[in-house]
Amino acid sequence: MKRWDIGLAVLVVLLGATQVNGMVAVYSNGFEGLVGSEWSKTTTSATPIGARGSLGEFGRETVTLTLSNLPSHDSITVSYDLFVIRSWDGNNGGGLTPPFGPDVWSLGLGGGPELFTTSFGNFGAPINVQSFPDSYPDGNHPHRTGASEVNTLGYVYANAWPMDTVYELTSTFGHTANHLELLFTAVLRESMEDVRDNESWGLDNVQVSIHAVPEPEIIPEPSTLIIWSLLGTLAITVGWWRRRRAA
Repeated sequence: MKRWDIGLAVLVVLLGATQVNGMVAVYSNGFEGLVGSEWSKTTTSATPIGARGSLGEFGRETVTLTLSNLPSHDSITVSYDLFVIRSWDGNNGGGLTPPFGPDVWSLGLGGGPELFTTSFGNFGAPINVQSFPDSYPDGNHPHRTGASEVNTLGYVYANAWPMDTVYELTSTFGHTANHLELLFTAVLRESMEDVRDNESWGLDNVQVSIHAVPEPEIIPEPSTLIIWSLLGTLAITVGWWRRRRAA
């Protein structure tokens, strides 16, 4: 590399440094201990098999996660394990009268739109179908399609049938406010007052990450003396090179 190229490269570095956007986890909870006030409902339980901590069990209801004072960002990624417990019936309960479904799950924003809506089924295959991995009411897939675990948690329906499924779910969406409300909602046709009797759900391994927008890095402007020194060095280098070539 020529010497004046080196001088110009140094000048570019001094005047044009930038910072690359990144992703930062701002909340994570595996529900092995106490649950804080960020959750609207703080019920926790341990799975019958393995004693895995989870938030729940819940029935036909909404549970809200509220986070404040978020750093500057332009989007958010939410990931979580959804426990689909006992006799969820998917889209429509196999056309029975009265229908046992649909049993619908959604993730939404407080005061905003639903981000993700689908249906899940554990019971009645192959008659019944579920929407997941598509959005409800689209998609007609066999029960438990896309599940990461089947009958690993130890929940039992009607004191007879092992019946639980785990789904690893992720949603990414645009977001810039420093306050976030996430609404986890189940609309279950047959959910009982005691959710342990029929359809219920729980959450585990909830993580919220922001796609950070860092403040622009402020680099002090080089003083007039530094600029003239660089230019002087560059001029001397050019002059020396020209004399060398002329010799």
